[in-house]
Amino acid sequence: MSIIDDLESRLSALERERDTLWRENFNLFPKLLKDGYPFATEGTEAQRTYDANTKRIDEIDDEFLRLEAKRDDEIRREKERFHRPTGWLGSLISKGLPPLPEYDKLIQPTKQNLAQVRSYRFVAVLIVSAAALSLLLAMWFAPWLLISPGSLLIDGMELLFGKVWGGIIGIGVIMAVLMFMGGLKSNNRYKGSFIDSAAMFEEQWFRMGAEHWSRGQRVYSTVMFGLVHVANIVYPIAGLLVVGFGGWVFMAVYLKAYRETGSTELATITSAKLHATYNRLAIAYMLIAVSVSLAYSMFGLFQ
Repeated sequence: MSIIDDLESRLSALERERDTLWRENFNLFPKLLKDGYPFATEGTEAQRTYDANTKRIDEIDDEFLRLEAKRDDEIRREKERFHRPTGWLGSLISKGLPPLPEYDKLIQPTKQNLAQVRSYRFVAVLIVSAAALSLLLAMWFAPWLLISPGSLLIDGMELLFGKVWGGIIGIGVIMAVLMFMGGLKSNNRYKGSFIDSAAMFEEQWFRMGAEHWSRGQRVYSTVMFGLVHVANIVYPIAGLLVVGFGGWVFMAVYLKAYRETGSTELATITSAKLHATYNRLAIAYMLIAVSVSLAYSMFGLFQ
């Protein structure tokens, strides 16, 4: 049971107790009037019970306000915490990651925060260049690396429905999967551009706290970072290999920034800034890679 759930349970119990005491006092009131309350010189049993109930109600009111304020504070803190994604895919991947560090605050990718750290544009350019080179090499020497989960889906649809209708249906299924994919659901609320927010989300998921991880845990995180992009089913295999390489670079930059600053927050912002820069440069590459992969599947471009 979470702290918030426990506080909600205690508040509900106090409300039930208060309602019971109010009803008991209401039922006692006719007898109190008969005994001359509040002018009776000697306290009757009914009066003593009424006074004790009233005192307890006042105590409940004070305790209720205290617990309610604590609950509201916990809810506020919960909204400010980073949460690894839910959903079957996100939960499955996160189970193998170490627990989040004590510093688990949701880091906002605002311009002010990103301006605190250095930019690694040259590193981002190198990663995207490696991605483009991998695509070219795959085209000439290993065209099977252009296969993606999406292209395999299209191949299957073509076997069932023919080349034209199969291709149309396959693309429709791909669009539906991309639009309604729920395996990586996140409840985090970032403030910033979509690209910066997406980069920060993945850096907090796969890198934040890595300064305390073992080498094996860092390798697992890097591998999962690459594999999670299989959920984006239009990525060709060559692209996934580059994403895995990019994850290793992001991890190295994160650890370097942590050694320089001693701050989990600044290290995460640094790797997120590099990640976002890479994403911006990679959009054109991804469009080309996806187009080549789908063309390979639908038209046998390299056969």
